[in-house]
Formats: sequence, structure tokens, C-alpha cells
Amino acid sequence: MTTTSCIALALAIGVLVLGCTQDTTTPGTDTVKPNFAASATTQRQVFPVNQAFLVPCANGGAGEVVALTGEQTFLFHTTIDGTGALHSTTDIDTRLFGTGLTTGAKYRGISEDNISDSFGGANTSSNTVNQRMIGQGSASNFMFHVNVAFTINANGEPTASVVHTWTDCR
Repeated sequence: MTTTSCIALALAIGVLVLGCTQDTTTPGTDTVKPNFAASATTQRQVFPVNQAFLVPCANGGAGEVVALTGEQTFLFHTTIDGTGALHSTTDIDTRLFGTGLTTGAKYRGISEDNISDSFGGANTSSNTVNQRMIGQGSASNFMFHVNVAFTINANGEPTASVVHTWTDCR
């Protein structure tokens, strides 16, 4: 390496080492940092189900309206960590019973689902909960679907609302 190159390298290192008047790893006094305190909440929301649906495969394939009754229970566990990020777990417990309005065929569906998400703040997401309805005896099985919108506001408060429901044969 030439003498000129050595001098240029020494100057560059000197500027890098001595050129900063403030420690760059320490924030200045004028820096505003958010002050997030970690918090956790648990909320419960129950949706009664009392609807009738046409099930095309019921009644030996002739189709039948099936009245579903029961409930879906949503248990929201929400945590806002020290950085302000939101972590949500939703437990969904579904217990449904159905009766064919033409044949009197009986159906039963019980399930437990879990949805987990993490967000940087307020958020809305949509999820579909699928419930297998088991026909008793010779009654056909079918699926009951519920599209649910989950919303978490800026305060970390969760809510759910049913957007759409439908059935199909399986």
C-alpha cells in the first residue's frame, strides 16, 4: 500500500471515529419513545343459532329444510405486549342440533376451534368456522359454515360478528 493510500485510510478511520459528537447508540433527550405497558384481557361472546337452511342432500337427496339450534361461544384472549403489538387467541366452542322439517331427521354437531393472530395494532380479519353436522340413522351428513369477522380496536378490545352462513353436503 502506498503512503498516500495509508494516509487516506487513516484519515477516513479518524473521521469515522472522531467525527461523531454524540453516541449513536443512545437516543438523544429529544427522542420520544412510546410507553406501552403490557396488558391482557379475556372476553366472552355468545352467538345463539336459530336458523333454518336448505340442505340439498337431506331427505334421500330430495332436499330438506333443516332447523339448526344451539350456540357458538367465542372466548377472546388478547394481550398487548410492551412494544404495542397485539396477540390474540380465539377459542370457539360450537354446539348445534338440527331437525329436518319434512322427515324429522336429527343432526348433531359439536366442535372446538382455535384461531391465533398477532398484529401491530387495530385489525379486522375474517375467518370461516366449519361445523360438520352428523345425521343420525340414515340422515345425510352436511357442513354448516359460518363466516365471522373479528375486529380488534386500537384499545385491544375484540368483537366478532357473523357475516354469512351456508350449508353444503359432504
